[in-house]
Amino acid sequence: MPPHRWLWTPQNDAQVYCLPQQSPQTPLLCRCLNSSVMPVMLEQQQLDSVFQELDLAKQQMETFCARAASGALVPAEVHGAVLEQLKLVVNELEMCVDQLQRQQDQVQTLLAQNQALEQINQALRKEISAHQSMQAALQYQAQQERLLDLITHRIRKSLELDDILRTTVDEVRQFLQVDRVVIYRFKPDLSGVVTVESVTTPRYSILSSVIEDPCFRDIYVEKYKQGRIQAMDDIYAADINPCYVHLLEQYQVWANLVVPIAEGESLWGLLIASQCSGPRPWEATDIVLMGRLSGQIAIAIQQSQLYEQVQRLATIDELTQVANRRRFEAHYDKTWRQALRDQGPLTLMMGDIDFFKPYNDTYGHPAGDACLKQIAAVLSSVLKRPGDLVARYGGEEFIMVLPDTDLAGAQHIADEILAKVRDLGIKHRTSALGYVTLSIGCISLTPSPGRQPQNAIKAADNALYRAKNEGRNRAILFELVDPSGPFDPGN
Repeated sequence: MPPHRWLWTPQNDAQVYCLPQQSPQTPLLCRCLNSSVMPVMLEQQQLDSVFQELDLAKQQMETFCARAASGALVPAEVHGAVLEQLKLVVNELEMCVDQLQRQQDQVQTLLAQNQALEQINQALRKEISAHQSMQAALQYQAQQERLLDLITHRIRKSLELDDILRTTVDEVRQFLQVDRVVIYRFKPDLSGVVTVESVTTPRYSILSSVIEDPCFRDIYVEKYKQGRIQAMDDIYAADINPCYVHLLEQYQVWANLVVPIAEGESLWGLLIASQCSGPRPWEATDIVLMGRLSGQIAIAIQQSQLYEQVQRLATIDELTQVANRRRFEAHYDKTWRQALRDQGPLTLMMGDIDFFKPYNDTYGHPAGDACLKQIAAVLSSVLKRPGDLVARYGGEEFIMVLPDTDLAGAQHIADEILAKVRDLGIKHRTSALGYVTLSIGCISLTPSPGRQPQNAIKAADNALYRAKNEGRNRAILFELVDPSGPFDPGN
């Protein structure tokens, strides 16, 4: 096999190492080495010269041996010359071997250096990879923080819980890139309903779906009460009850991440992210994010409840727990404008407890307060449609708004109220009947642009005055048929 070739290139102070050619047709493959790294290698011409001298010495020795074998005498000077030439060749070969050994050692050193450099490169690649992973994690964390800041800002800015929850599920679905995100709210019996949803097409909506499955309620709800988060990458590979798998299949769920939403010490609901198209490996960062979002939702719920309490305190009469006058005025104005728009009937009633001042004087204010509470409860039990309103108008006087109620409907309601108040049987010895009664004045009309809502209140008050004058414990009803007619039931 031809030897390796080391070529010297003085122009760029480098060496080129060439692999041996297997045949003349094989291309010469070379590698350039800087002279500062690899010393000058043995030149090919020097090696060729040594081998030529060795071949010449070999030929001379063969001739010498042939002549000796034939018995011919070899001159001493020839014998000495051959030996001298052999010594020279051996010396040169030893020098070549030494030089080649040094070069081999240097090559081994270079290979060791290359190996060390490769190890350094591998360490650098790992460090770069770790840095990139850390950078990606930091970027993801920054995105999480922006999402949380956005939701927190909206919670602080808005007191409308429904708007906050809708925004939250939309943002979470887009951030996690999942098929569906819902908020599920528990009922007292631990069944529940999907109250908010964000879903991609072609997945069908499950908004307002009621889940009463005993498998879900009996097995898993208790775990959520304990604050446990359930992450299932694949419901078919998860260790869950088959009945739960069947339930999730009904809602196209393949992978599920469920986080409880607490309300104080109780369980309010669940924040659920679902992948419907296939399995989804939930990352630890996904679970942490959902947990933090659940905490923000709990804050929004608490804030909304506090706001409702404040609103209730501002609009509810503290003693009777019916609407106060402020709430009545806002509701009445809204109901009047709606009836004016729809040209539908509207009834306004005013009720007043008969002989209430003597009752207070006889039985005391605590008994008077109890009487007011009982009368308010009767009125609330009769007027229970969504648009109906009972309000304490002042003292022992109540006012009632009944939308979409004509005179016949008003008569039926008034009779029911009077009967239920009498049935209370509250003793009142300073009353002619011996028990507490109520007088009612009522007006029923269809609002018109020329009418003022305050005039209807005056008309109902006048009707109440007539009921008092005519003996109390009765209802006087007045219907305004002619929009241009008088607004006073006394006329």
